[in-house]
Amino acid sequence: MNCAGINEKNRLIPHNQLVYILLVGGVIGLLVFLVCLLLPLLSIEVWKDIPMMVVIISVYSSFLSEATLEVQHGVLLCSYVLGSVH
Repeated sequence: MNCAGINEKNRLIPHNQLVYILLVGGVIGLLVFLVCLLLPLLSIEVWKDIPMMVVIISVYSSFLSEATLEVQHGVLLCSYVLGSVH
């Protein structure tokens, strides 16, 4: 059992990170999350750094198919790859 009292076998998460953020944080939480995702793209240095753009595109595209930041290996992968490229 976790803190919400839901059995682990009955705990389901949405297939999309953005849907998950919308469900957990509401519209305001989703807007804050989207602003945090889009802020790095406003930097000219990021657009000139091809490896960083590849990582950003791959991480953002993984958000469309699974709730990447809701599992430990997803957080580790995003943090390690973004940290090592930047």
